[in-house]
Amino acid sequence: MYFDARHLVIEDDVGVGPGARVLGSMHTGVPGNVPIIQTDLEIKRVVIKAGADIGMNATILPGVTVGAGA
Repeated sequence: MYFDARHLVIEDDVGVGPGARVLGSMHTGVPGNVPIIQTDLEIKRVVIKAGADIGMNATILPGVTVGAGA
């Protein structure tokens, strides 16, 4: 498992498979004339709702909600 989410909500009874990753940030890529690693970092909330089952090697991207009602 690899969790790099600064604004992460995990509700009750969540399953997480081996190798799953949760990412909560990404570079903006602006301006486009500099290497992406030098652009601002944008933090987005990730929500994993009650009863969700994150499969093996899944990657959850910034700003995503997983589970019932998502």
